[in-house]
Order: sequence, then C-alpha cells, then structure tokens
Amino acid sequence: MTFKKSGITTIILILYFSFSTINMLKANDYTNNETNQIFNLFAHAGTLLKNKSSKAINDDIDSLLNQLQQTQAPYGLQAEIDLLIARLLYFQGKYEEARSLIAQVVDQYSIIMPDWLMLDYACAGKLNLPLDEKNNIALEMAKPIPWSAMGSHADIILFTREGIPLLMNNTISIELPTLLIGGWFDIAELYAKEKLIHSASEKYICAIYSLYALPLTIKSRYVQWSQVAILEKQQQHPRLAFLATLRAIIIRPEKLNEIKQVWQQEVPAIIKPAEQKISAKTAETIAAIYSRGKFYSLAIEVLLQSKMPNQELIRENRNKLLQQIQRIQKKWPTCYMSGQDISLFTDGDELHIPMPSETFWNEDTLYTSNQ
Repeated sequence: MTFKKSGITTIILILYFSFSTINMLKANDYTNNETNQIFNLFAHAGTLLKNKSSKAINDDIDSLLNQLQQTQAPYGLQAEIDLLIARLLYFQGKYEEARSLIAQVVDQYSIIMPDWLMLDYACAGKLNLPLDEKNNIALEMAKPIPWSAMGSHADIILFTREGIPLLMNNTISIELPTLLIGGWFDIAELYAKEKLIHSASEKYICAIYSLYALPLTIKSRYVQWSQVAILEKQQQHPRLAFLATLRAIIIRPEKLNEIKQVWQQEVPAIIKPAEQKISAKTAETIAAIYSRGKFYSLAIEVLLQSKMPNQELIRENRNKLLQQIQRIQKKWPTCYMSGQDISLFTDGDELHIPMPSETFWNEDTLYTSNQ
C-alpha cells in the first residue's frame, strides 16, 4: 500500500514538473521571440543611422518608425523605444517632433537616461534656439553626470551667470575634476579584475558618458556597453542588462548575432558584499588615476576601501582636496563645483560627486514614473 501511494505521488510529481517545464519553456520562447524582435529592430535602426543622410532612406525610416510605435518593450523599458524614435526623428531633420516626444517622456518619468537631454540639446542647436534656453538644457543634462565634461561645462555656464569673465572661467575650470574616457576605462578594468562588478559596471558607464557626444555619433562605446550588459546580468539586473544590450546593438548592428548569443547565455550571479575590500595595489593604482584627474574625494574613498589603507596617501589626497576647494573659495566665493555651491563647504569631506548608480543607472529607479 505504501509502495502504491509512493508510486502515485511520484507520477503526480513527474507530471507536475513536466507541465511546469513546458510552461517555463513557453514563457522563455515568448521572451526570446519578444527580445529578438526588438533586437532586430534596433539593429535595423543602427544600420540606417550609419548613413550620411536620411534623404535616400526616408521610406525605410518611416517604415521602421511605424514598427517601433507598435512595439512593446519588456522590463518596463518602453522609454528606450521612444528614445530610438526620437533619434530617428532627429536624423530625419524633424527636430520639433523629436523635441515634442522628448518633452513628453521627460515629464512622464522622474529618472531618465542622460541621452534624452543630450538629444534635446542637439535639437535646440539645430533649431538655433536662444543661448540661454540651450544652457538651461545643458544644466539639466549635467545633473545626472556631474563627473563628466558636461559637468564642467555646466560650471562654466554657472560662472558666466555669476558674472565671471570667460578668461577667469577657464582658470577656474583647471581646478575642477576632469577625467577622460581612458581614465574611467582603466578604473573599470581594475575593478573588474578585483571582481567588484558593481563598481566596474558603474565606471564603464562613467567612461561612456565622460566626454559626452550626441548618441548618434558615438562609435567607440561598443566594448563598454557589451561589458556593462554582462556585468549587470551577473548582478541579476535584467533591466540594465537589456538596456546595455540595446545600446551595443545600435552601435554595432553587424554584430547582432554575436550579441544575441551573449544575451541568451546563462551568466552565473555574482553577489558581493557592498563593503568588499580590494587589494592595496589596486586601490592605490585607482587612487592615482583619480588624483591625476583631481577627483581627490574619490581617491580617498577607494583608499579607504583597501585591505591595507595607505594613510599617507589618504592624508595627501585630503590635503589636495582642501587646497582645491580653498583656492576656488578664495578667488571666486560663489563658485560652483559640478553644480554644488562651493562657498557652502567647510570641510573637504563634504564634497561628494554622485556616481551613476546614485543619479540614473539604477535597476530599481531608472524610468520611474511620476504618476
């Protein structure tokens, strides 16, 4: 009797798991079909955008726009479909239409990708809008990327509005933190070697947006976006991984099949403690790069993350940070540093330059609706 009950139970369990497996496969098939369709559309867009002019391919663009308008994106990333539509409208020279769509999306979400405002800024330039209006867009654009060249540009705008002459603006900008794409990329690689995947992904994002250009003209970001897609999958961040994959496809549509294979591969999750320590050598190497770019506060942060904090280097960077702020305060008391009024600082440790995960690159908050 016990054997019969056990046998029946086993059969029921087999049927249950078989049914569950079939349903799971169907769900995966649906997801794969859905994502493949979107990947194909983005690859087609990337190919069209490589043309020097939209005139010869206007019909193709209109057809693609029609398909995109009927496409639903997974992971709550419908805004990325809208962003591609806005890019295509810009490419067609329909700057007013693009700006109208941009305004709708910017009003709809509390946190967006910086690309939206960058595209708006480009449209404003094409429409020859007043300088003050373009500067207002630039200031908004700098908020999520204060560590970038756009952050420094925002400072120049603010200095000008404070009545500081252009020559003095340039002198002030020498004191501001500036790190080029190569520096951020090197830092990302170092973090990746230490298996600090969150920090690595974030610094790749810093590299992508460091010397920011109109998204349509970016040619050298494929490696970074591809790395970010893998790192975000390892962190179990499907939304950010999917977005990064779309960006990689736009840049290199000819690599579509390769990108699809990477997307479909199972990636083991890597969960690391937030306070994970790193080797002293890596910490000091990263700190040296930060220090060369005058990001003294970030240099201090990474040195404190070391397994063996170098107290001498910490003191050295803290002194440089205090001197940096004091020099600016002495000559320009109402000066801003990446949008922060430096006259309010009383201690160098108060200077905090937000990183991407604090401003926009966040699995839970990106494209959060205002409603």
